[in-house]
Amino acid sequence: WNVAIGNGSTMSSIQNGSRNIAIGKSSMQSIVSGTRNIGIGTFSLANLIYGDYNIAIGADCLWQTNNGIGNIAIGMGAIGNMKVINGELVKGAAQRCVAIGYNAMGESGINDAKTELQTPVDCIAIGYKAGKVQFSNCVAIGAMAGSTSRGEDNVSIGHHAANNGDGKENVVI
Repeated sequence: WNVAIGNGSTMSSIQNGSRNIAIGKSSMQSIVSGTRNIGIGTFSLANLIYGDYNIAIGADCLWQTNNGIGNIAIGMGAIGNMKVINGELVKGAAQRCVAIGYNAMGESGINDAKTELQTPVDCIAIGYKAGKVQFSNCVAIGAMAGSTSRGEDNVSIGHHAANNGDGKENVVI
C-alpha cells in the first residue's frame, strides 16, 4: 500500500514499492521503486527515483536526492543536494544521513573544485545551514557549523565552527 495526498504529481511515477507516504504538492513525484519512505511537505523527496527508509519533513527536504537509503531530513531544504554546474542541475544521492534545521546539509556532497557530486554517507548535521557541504562520516552541530568546509571524517561543534577549510579528520569545537 502507498498513500499520496497533494496536488500536482504526488507519487505519480510509482511502479514498484510499498508503505510509502507522500503528503504535499509533488512529494515523491519521481519515485519508481521504494519502500517505507515518508515525505511531508512541498517537493519533499520530489526527485527520489529509488530509495528505501527515508524520512523528509519540510519543504524541499531531500529534494534533489534521486537515490537515497535511510536518511532523515527535517527542516526546509535539509539534505537538498542540488547544484547548478555548467548550467545543468546536478542531482545526488545520500545514505544514512541525519539533517535537522533549515538547509542543514543543503548542498552536501558538492565539490566545486572537481565540479562533481559525491555521495554523503553517515553524516549528522544539526542547526541552521550546518554541514551544508559535508561529504562522508562528518558531524556538524550548531548554526553554520561546517557550512563551508569540505572533507571527510570531520567534527564541527559550535556556531560557525570549521568554516572556510577543507581536509580530513579535523575536530573543531
